[in-house]
Amino acid sequence: MHCGSDVTGELGAGALPSAIPTPVLDQPVDALRRATAGEYQILSELGRGGMATVFLAQDLALERRVAIKVMAPHLAQSPGMAERFRLEARTAAGLSHPHIIPIYAVKQVDGLLFFVMKYVAGRPLDLMLRELGPLPIPLVRTILGQVGSALAYAHRKGVVHRDVKPGNILIDEDGNAVVTDFGIAKVAAGQHLTLTGSTVGTPAYMSPEQCAGGPVTAASDQYSLGVVGYELLTGRSPFAADSVLGMLWSHFNEIPRPVQDLRVDCPDALAEVVMRMLAKAPEARWPTLADAVAAIAKVHDGEGGAGLIPAVGGPRSPVQAVRRVAEAVTLRTDGYEPVASLTLSPASCSLRVGETIRLGVIARDARGAAVPGRTMIWASSDPGVVTVSPSGLVTAHRAGAATVTGTVDGRRASVRVVVTAAVEALRLAVDGGTATVGESIPLRALLAEDTGASVHADDVSWTTSDPSVLRVSEDGTLTALRVGTAVVGASHGELRAEAVLHVTRVGVARIRLAPEPRELPAGEEVRLVATCVDRLGGVLTGRLVVWSSSDPGVAAVTTGGLVIAQRPGVARILASSGGATEAVTLKVTPPRPAALRIDPAETLLRVGEETRLRAVPLNSGGREIEGLAASWVSMDPRVATVSPEGVVTAVRVGAVKIGAVLAGRRATAAVLVVPHPARQPGSAHG
Repeated sequence: MHCGSDVTGELGAGALPSAIPTPVLDQPVDALRRATAGEYQILSELGRGGMATVFLAQDLALERRVAIKVMAPHLAQSPGMAERFRLEARTAAGLSHPHIIPIYAVKQVDGLLFFVMKYVAGRPLDLMLRELGPLPIPLVRTILGQVGSALAYAHRKGVVHRDVKPGNILIDEDGNAVVTDFGIAKVAAGQHLTLTGSTVGTPAYMSPEQCAGGPVTAASDQYSLGVVGYELLTGRSPFAADSVLGMLWSHFNEIPRPVQDLRVDCPDALAEVVMRMLAKAPEARWPTLADAVAAIAKVHDGEGGAGLIPAVGGPRSPVQAVRRVAEAVTLRTDGYEPVASLTLSPASCSLRVGETIRLGVIARDARGAAVPGRTMIWASSDPGVVTVSPSGLVTAHRAGAATVTGTVDGRRASVRVVVTAAVEALRLAVDGGTATVGESIPLRALLAEDTGASVHADDVSWTTSDPSVLRVSEDGTLTALRVGTAVVGASHGELRAEAVLHVTRVGVARIRLAPEPRELPAGEEVRLVATCVDRLGGVLTGRLVVWSSSDPGVAAVTTGGLVIAQRPGVARILASSGGATEAVTLKVTPPRPAALRIDPAETLLRVGEETRLRAVPLNSGGREIEGLAASWVSMDPRVATVSPEGVVTAVRVGAVKIGAVLAGRRATAAVLVVPHPARQPGSAHG
């Protein structure tokens, strides 16, 4: 188990032959202490797996506990692994969500690859499942909602986890779920590791398309979370198998036993959500994980003691919290008065990003008397917008709307929370300029938020310093009446903005556009400059130019004239000012690759084995272009052949270059063909 040699015969194409040992770092903790001397004090080992070892450390500068994950030596010393590791770790570090573990630093010292992340003082979900079995319905809904919202946020950022499982979900001291190991599974993907312990995904939680080696998408993460949800509800996996191959076969062919056969108190709606997540075909699952999370938020817990389940955040240990759940269901004592009605205050509220509010709770029994001291279960329909603590403290995270629900004794009440970004200033879309007598210009007032974004301001009051020069209607339409100068003002609450406009008799006769692009590949952009001229050809400055596109789906244009090619097609880009309009017709062509690479760049096969190479076209920004197919060629078909789909077949021992050509771009990959190991006399086969 230390040298990485294959003794199972299951590694297949692309794996290292068993005769080549993998270097091993004998004392990773000593190497880590040397690499982090003066920055961190290594305290203890927290856990170890096939890909990495995690240590608890003390950040000496900031005086806080951190977790340091060190990549396994056999991964760290693979060609190109360091850069790939840094890239994926930076991707994970760019995710900012309350239920995704933050990454503080990514480092490489003396061949040691590691990253520093927040230390979560809690326990992984797999240990809780082993100790407690099926979890209470409200707790399952909370965990699935929090993990689902974290994954949905990552998917919106273009990041797929690839290895969603209970071992990668931590429950912190407050009872909140935190997802770990974003991007690390993708790092391992570059090394073609396929067995448990050094795997791109864990077989028990891999989607059918992931088992087949197909593209891993957001739908794959949804399937894996569905497996987790099934385990949380039933205490067992939806598939039973004695081997890796058996588990992969089950993912393709077996239909899980209905949840309610194993968990009679599970609400129908929750069981339906989980079973749809486990659909074999990606298109049969929920459109997005955000849709699944929204469906889970609408589920009613029903019977089963939901009102007696205490908040998870009470005890220091999450496991103790769940034990209290089991105990509370049997603790109905004589004289216990169930809650008959529940009221939350305020009934609705508005918060700015970063603000908090504590919700008030009034619980009454059937006689209308107040029932004090009851423990509430809180949930947010969108934790990305607002989160709610076990004590009812609501925190706003980003602009949007969410529903906060409190439950006790089967009674529930909800509060709608609207979150807006903090507004720093009001500004006018036209800041100074010139209008022609008789010209009408629509003005816009924008609220500049602290996030850097601008949104249209409603309920604006308009004024003008000289109504005989400029008239402004209630909807913000400005009309130039005579030659002169006036100040236009806009007010929104306590905010005010002004703009000076000059009215002249000279109108715009024509607009010149430069450059005049005829074709532009999808994904690329060009900035157009509009020059307004009068009828004598004189250049007019300070004129408001309005940009538009006949088909924004083909080519979009910003207010500053930046044209962005979206997809193949034809669109007209128009510039208008002072009654004059000019347009250019732009043909958006298919994406044009700036570079081409082959994954993997190096492959080792035994005679008769096959593997599929992938040609990856990249645009000028280094992003992958989808939908383009390359042509394949083998430099020596006597050693290995390649099909039009990129499937390489080893013919005889030797080395060969496999080439790919796409739109004038070329790339090659090296293939080494080795013989099968000689069989020993008397050895068993089968």
